Amino acid sequence: MKRLKLFLLLLCLSCLVKAQVANQNYIRTRTMQNEEGICYVDDISYYDGLGRPFQTVRKPIQKGEVAGSILATLQEYDAVSRTANSWLPIVIASDYITPVDFKSTAPGKYDNDSCPYSTPVYETSPLQRILQQYGAGQDWHMNGKSVKTEFLTNTASGELSCRWYHTTDIPDKIEISISSDKVYYPTSELYITRTTYEDAAGVSLEFRNKLGQVLLARRKNGTGYCDTYYVYDTYGNLRAVLPPAAADALTITGSWTMATNNTDILSRYAYLYKYDDRSRCTGKKLPGIGWMRYEYDNIDRMICSQDAEQAAKTPSQCTFYLYDNFNRPVVQGLCDFNGPICHLGFSKMITSLAYSTDGYIAAQGIDDSGYSPNMSLYSPVAHTVNYYDNYSFMKLTGFTNLPTDGSRFSGNGLLTGTVTALLDGSGGKLYTVYYYDEKGRLEKTVSSNHLGGYDKTTTVYTFTGKSSTVTHVHTSTGKNTWTEVYTYTYDYADRISKVQHTLGGTTITLYNAMYDDLDRLKTKSLHGSATNMLTYTYNLRGWLTGITGTRLIQNLYYNTGVGTAKYNGNISSMTWKAGNESTVRGYKFTYDGLDRLLNGTYGEGDQLNSNPNRYSEKVTGYDKNGNITGLERYGRSGYFSYGMCDALTYTLNGNQVTRVDDQVPTGAGNDETDFKDIVKQANEYTYDANGNLTKDLNKGITGITYNCLNLPNVVTFSDGSTVTYTYSADSTKLRTVHKIGSTTTTTDYCGNVIYENNIAKLLLTGEGYVSLSDKKYHYYLQDLLGNNRVVVDKDGNVEETNHYYPFGGVFASTGNVQPYKYNGKELDAKKGLNWYDYGARMYDPTLGRWHTVDPLAEKFYGITPYNYCFDNPIKYIDPDGKKPRVYVEMKGVGHTFITTGEGKYTTVYTYGRYGGLNTDKSSFRSLSRKGEGVLIIMKGNDAINYIKNEVMGKEARTYEITNGNDEKIDAHFNEMFNSSDVKPSEGKYENTDNAKVIDTYDLWDNNCTTKSVEAVKIGTDGKLDLNSSSPSNIDTKLYYQNKKKDGQVERIDIQRLNEEYKLY
Repeated sequence: MKRLKLFLLLLCLSCLVKAQVANQNYIRTRTMQNEEGICYVDDISYYDGLGRPFQTVRKPIQKGEVAGSILATLQEYDAVSRTANSWLPIVIASDYITPVDFKSTAPGKYDNDSCPYSTPVYETSPLQRILQQYGAGQDWHMNGKSVKTEFLTNTASGELSCRWYHTTDIPDKIEISISSDKVYYPTSELYITRTTYEDAAGVSLEFRNKLGQVLLARRKNGTGYCDTYYVYDTYGNLRAVLPPAAADALTITGSWTMATNNTDILSRYAYLYKYDDRSRCTGKKLPGIGWMRYEYDNIDRMICSQDAEQAAKTPSQCTFYLYDNFNRPVVQGLCDFNGPICHLGFSKMITSLAYSTDGYIAAQGIDDSGYSPNMSLYSPVAHTVNYYDNYSFMKLTGFTNLPTDGSRFSGNGLLTGTVTALLDGSGGKLYTVYYYDEKGRLEKTVSSNHLGGYDKTTTVYTFTGKSSTVTHVHTSTGKNTWTEVYTYTYDYADRISKVQHTLGGTTITLYNAMYDDLDRLKTKSLHGSATNMLTYTYNLRGWLTGITGTRLIQNLYYNTGVGTAKYNGNISSMTWKAGNESTVRGYKFTYDGLDRLLNGTYGEGDQLNSNPNRYSEKVTGYDKNGNITGLERYGRSGYFSYGMCDALTYTLNGNQVTRVDDQVPTGAGNDETDFKDIVKQANEYTYDANGNLTKDLNKGITGITYNCLNLPNVVTFSDGSTVTYTYSADSTKLRTVHKIGSTTTTTDYCGNVIYENNIAKLLLTGEGYVSLSDKKYHYYLQDLLGNNRVVVDKDGNVEETNHYYPFGGVFASTGNVQPYKYNGKELDAKKGLNWYDYGARMYDPTLGRWHTVDPLAEKFYGITPYNYCFDNPIKYIDPDGKKPRVYVEMKGVGHTFITTGEGKYTTVYTYGRYGGLNTDKSSFRSLSRKGEGVLIIMKGNDAINYIKNEVMGKEARTYEITNGNDEKIDAHFNEMFNSSDVKPSEGKYENTDNAKVIDTYDLWDNNCTTKSVEAVKIGTDGKLDLNSSSPSNIDTKLYYQNKKKDGQVERIDIQRLNEEYKLY
């Protein structure tokens, strides 16, 4: 899955206005909240005599008066001008506070903590590298709980040694070898960065050669090591990655290929890559699955891909990709594969669009879409079709059946229409039209649905570009029309303070929200009722420590509580009380050196010392790839008795489970999560060539088929029962049909309207749901991870209660009135299936693993692609299996740029004054306000190196845009890039092909930040408009978006970033 990333560096200057304090230098950025200009937020940055920013102040103004709290931060520097203490924000009374007063005031704002600041410790050398980084909090500072970094060189043996793997340069041959005379790299040949995390148990080492290539990522777990090796050819192409299980097996001198490796180590564990003579990846093999192949046209656009399952079909198939003249994707689908698809030689693939004499698109070409390529496709079937710029497609079949609301403004440069096929073999298609307002914001969406009706969504925006009202109309053939309206109210800081919902003419308050002095969510009152109010508390690091309400109380402990203190963000213990129960339940957690969960030890009472182990869940073993090899689970063994209900041993073939044995007799446990060891044979679980589970005999599943997206089509049970899924080509689930014995249950999903057996049953609201039979509102009370612990009605009456094992199984519940449970995901429990639907994959909480390969497996080479949440389900969640990201970098004077893609497929889009500057009266070239606006595009290693430099060198803050779309961002920037043939007139990028002058840069209103804001808005269909013109301002907005419980931005920590980009 691609990910959308935004990196922010303070490299730009904001406009200058009148000083806030007479004797201080400052830059003030004023963000208007209304068109009258009487409500706004001032962000003020103060600079010392050396031009260093040392204090920031955020002051909201409403009708001329200060509204809410004025927040300030402080940055200190050491004697050689390096950043020193970075103080947490505090509330102040005016526009400025002296550093002395700030430091004396700050501890009292954080429960008298003596260290409300983070501190770097530098090495004593001109390199000024950071050796230790202390986070905020006296417990961290006083106990030496810092992140420690050492910069070393390799040795020929021991912990600092690195094996020397070689590979061939032959494009179609993968051979890995170790020479007898060069088993290890000679001493001092490699650079090593060793990082020790706060809890000391976690140690990682990264080995790089003199070209900067990562050769080895080593993680230490106790006295053992988990090594992931990277093998390159002489052209710098990554040819193989050997995860820990492969690296352990290939240790002696010799050579290994797919053909000669009798133990199948490469096939079962390794990531393998093939390239053509232009270093384009033409073949890829992930662990345990078959080869995938790729073809390109002469400008390096992928025009064909084929996975192992497609290759095995008769005739074989492939996926084709067509682009327009602006490199925007226009058609994607399947066709028969009769040798190389392109037959273009050294030509560019061109897709033409046919028009009728009336100016509308003609119904011809592929699937009568109007598009035709200059290459031969055999029996093509379009899965997705995109139209841009205008509405000339509206006379095509399918679009004529939609309500024609028309568009007040042009869609030039924007996606205006799509056709999406159903993947059920019916030939059905869904049609969507997008309408925009004068600012290019998505104003209206009209889509057909698979029930013969349509869904129309209309958005009205506020002055700041946020949704004011969203109106959704849903119809289906022969059924009632449902019209709902969401109305959003914002406070002085442009934060949501109230959400109202109107259904059938009746308006209620979904929730009211209030925020604390640090802009964190403080209270949320569901249905506008104090009875349903949840209160949130945090520690000084901003980590959630408590959720308190009438029907749900959860307390979270990190470096405190009854568990073993954890300082790296892991939860050491938690307690909760849910529903009408008076029992305080909880878990104490322990982890290994790789941050993997070992024990979730259950207890009751405030000290968790009552009824110990009643519902414990313990991992008794992992292999080096992170596959669970043993698991114990405790629960009900009888009506009034408790004990061990599962003692599981996993048998693996590579990363794939082939057999699970339970030492506890089947039937000893009475919970749904209890493993049923029905069959005892060698291959209880089997997989297809794409690594998808095809049998689970312990659940009676004799067959599972998949569509071209590796999503399940049909699950067949031994008694003839089936579960059939219908998806659209954009991976949206539309229908599930359960045929169990003589009973058939059909569930249809039309956006947020859920039908059961052709009757509208639920309308999901984001805070819960409306039961459409009686139009009553029901609300989810969620914990830290978004698990639905309690369902209540508008008056706070408990309708459902759920208690979860650490890996997500339900060990006790009442009510069971609706299917959305763990992480808020739908649980399919019929016929004992017990799968959670995460969108991209199905999750089995009984085994604690996925049954299909992670679409993002290449982002995390060192762990199994079937791993659930890095084996740490207490800290991480996987909302949909595909998580677009945003990154924010902070240091220096600032820059903003965006990336899409992931890993080695990352693309950087950076815009700025990289060329000639306009002539002005300034003698300082760097102070020129205007210049050539240059867009630079970097890919592959160039992109990764750029990111690494900015993240590590500029202290990046990393965020994630949770609803961003990479393809839309790519299309947006590629269109700008291809619209110009002008290269920079001077500077570093003067003669490079990846840089073009696209317009005139203006420091005030057309800069790196405004370009990034525009891209984010397009990438989120207008749902996220950061409305900023300076890095400091956009960073502030992203920071506060992250703090919202229901925001569109998630902060990503440096450890997770390192998993992806190998930063250190």
